[in-house]
Amino acid sequence: MIKKLILFLLISCGAYAQKISIDLSIEWEKKEFSMQGMKFDSIPFLKIEYVNLSDENLYCMKIYRNSNHLPNFLSSVQTINIEDKLIHYNPFVCNWNVFVGGIVPDNLHWYVLPDSLNFSSEHEADLINDVLYEIYSPLSDPLTLSEVDNINRFDKLQDEDILNCMRRDDMVFLKSEETYSEYYSLIGFLKLKGNYTFLLSLDRMQGYVEIKPFWNSNTSKFEREKKKLPKRIECYSLYDGIIRSNRISVQFK
Repeated sequence: MIKKLILFLLISCGAYAQKISIDLSIEWEKKEFSMQGMKFDSIPFLKIEYVNLSDENLYCMKIYRNSNHLPNFLSSVQTINIEDKLIHYNPFVCNWNVFVGGIVPDNLHWYVLPDSLNFSSEHEADLINDVLYEIYSPLSDPLTLSEVDNINRFDKLQDEDILNCMRRDDMVFLKSEETYSEYYSLIGFLKLKGNYTFLLSLDRMQGYVEIKPFWNSNTSKFEREKKKLPKRIECYSLYDGIIRSNRISVQFK
């Protein structure tokens, strides 16, 4: 009886863990494109596909959001001359992990690290993030490039309904067995060249957003307050469980 109960619990947990998957793949579009003195006859895109594997209607926060369908990178304070850097920069010096998005407000950026470094460890941001920032910035509409307003909306949140600070585009709504996809141009990686593995920076959906940074005297660092998401929006239930995902590797040369 005990063995049957344990088996039932394992099956139940496994089923719950697979309610949503986020599948990454790379697709090419045949299209002539000129950028910063270089010409391309096709453009690679990272496809992010959300899949509802359950018989329920579910919603979750997007792991990455950008209205231009371009990657967004944080840059250092110093402005760099990209052409000078590219002359001396060898992207094949190592293999790179590209971490896509995260929890609000970290779902606004991608982050690139040598695959020898742990994402959660203390480290300095590699120059490649600045180079990619400089490559992609001219491609973005300045009116929509900045997603800072997304962070501000949540930072201003007090005790009012969190839905007042959210937009439908912040979330993915999936009916039973439904899929939803977004595409992000990898033209900057194609220009830079190198070996890249694209993957998520998290392994589960969270039932909260992080807002209002505060100083935690116990840990001696800034942390962000967590605000719970609604358990239900319309006919969709919040999904905050483990997500099934993959990583996809590609070489641009």
